[in-house]
Amino acid sequence: MAILKRHMFGRGKSLRYAITIACQIAFIFFGYDQGVFSGIVGNADWLETFGNPSSGLEGIIVSIYNLGAFSGCILTFIVGEKLGRRWCMWMAMAFIVCSHPPPRRDW
Repeated sequence: MAILKRHMFGRGKSLRYAITIACQIAFIFFGYDQGVFSGIVGNADWLETFGNPSSGLEGIIVSIYNLGAFSGCILTFIVGEKLGRRWCMWMAMAFIVCSHPPPRRDW
């Protein structure tokens, strides 16, 4: 008799729903981060801290943020080959959910 593997969310529809919800949360966080970053770039305090950068330097700063996302994709490609698709997806979702700070007010 074959030993059946037990998965956290089972198989079939329940697993599909769990992956869909985790991916939706990740996309929401990514969109939220993009919105916050675009608000920060136009903030007077941020501009003063960075010495009122020109539009070219501002573009470089924003592109460095996007290069970080690209580096994460490359790292995922390398690690994903060893761990497999499922483990890589679960680790990515856990990393995104755990590393995203909750919105707070600082006043």
